[in-house]
Amino acid sequence: MSSVKDGASLRLQRLRSMMSYISSTDGPSTNDILSYMMLMHGLKMETTGRYLAECSKAGWIREKVGRWYPTDRWERLMGAMFSSE
Repeated sequence: MSSVKDGASLRLQRLRSMMSYISSTDGPSTNDILSYMMLMHGLKMETTGRYLAECSKAGWIREKVGRWYPTDRWERLMGAMFSSE
């Protein structure tokens, strides 16, 4: 049995990591997030850029004056996930 994770599990782990970083930092810039994801996961800038675009489209984050912030939608989703555990 292989210890390699499937693509969806790895993607989810990376998205959670990125969102956790955004949530725990006071409005990181795009470059801050790109650097974090490259350091922690070895991701290319294009991949992280796509993650940012997807999370923004999903309504989880918003960009304001060059900084990224989690939305109320993300906070509610996290509250719902952890309150059911």
